[in-house]
Amino acid sequence: MKAICTTYNKTDKGLILRNNWIDEIRDFLHLSDYLRNYLERVETDYITKSIKQKVDKKEFKFSNIIEGQTEIDDVIIHIRIIS
Repeated sequence: MKAICTTYNKTDKGLILRNNWIDEIRDFLHLSDYLRNYLERVETDYITKSIKQKVDKKEFKFSNIIEGQTEIDDVIIHIRIIS
């Protein structure tokens, strides 16, 4: 799996693009750890479980866009997991 990531500055005029990158995701444990950098644990567990169920059924191609918070104030991240 891969994580396609985009960060944005959150401004009063909307989102301003900061950066794009792709990260390799080795397995579901790595996916869970990866998402915990940006999401609360409950959200992370739900998303990881949902993706795993779709992979097990061979129905997974890509996730919805997942919005998280970075360590920098007013910078958000959008993550899409693809197979």
